[in-house]
Amino acid sequence: MSDKKNDLYPNLNTDIVDAKITENKSFQFSLTNLKDIKNFYEDEKIHYKKKLDKYRTYAHVIEVAEIILSSSAPIGTTVGLTLSGVGVVVAAPTVASITVSSLSLSKVINNKLQQKIRKYLKMYVMSQNYSSKFNDLYKKANEDNKIDKKEYDQLVNNCEEYKKHKTKIKKETSFF
Repeated sequence: MSDKKNDLYPNLNTDIVDAKITENKSFQFSLTNLKDIKNFYEDEKIHYKKKLDKYRTYAHVIEVAEIILSSSAPIGTTVGLTLSGVGVVVAAPTVASITVSSLSLSKVINNKLQQKIRKYLKMYVMSQNYSSKFNDLYKKANEDNKIDKKEYDQLVNNCEEYKKHKTKIKKETSFF
């Protein structure tokens, strides 16, 4: 087949044509990458929304446990005081120390959960913002039904910027 090309177009440099075809194919492959990037953003939003909801639920459970412990402390103390003899000496301090230690432990757990909630809220909002920015750039680039290299680079740079920002937030909010 290349002989026919050479017969038809003897001055045609086939290396340049082959390079253009390869470049076009790789660019078309890059356009499928844009769909992958779009799916990546959607998956990120779903992931961080689930994490955020999970830690909010845990925090709510801890808050309810704190309320129950706080309200049961006077009852436990009253029961301890109604006992006679050795029961008063043993029960009252025991109930009070268990209540205080449980409340302080729940406060520590709640603080850690609040840190996680703040972290995942940042990540969720960031994924929404970058996804929105990506969608806007994608719509703008697709207005003429083709995406040139410059527009493609803007879309990919948006994703790279997101990943850098995500890493930065993870480093800032690491607990250990």
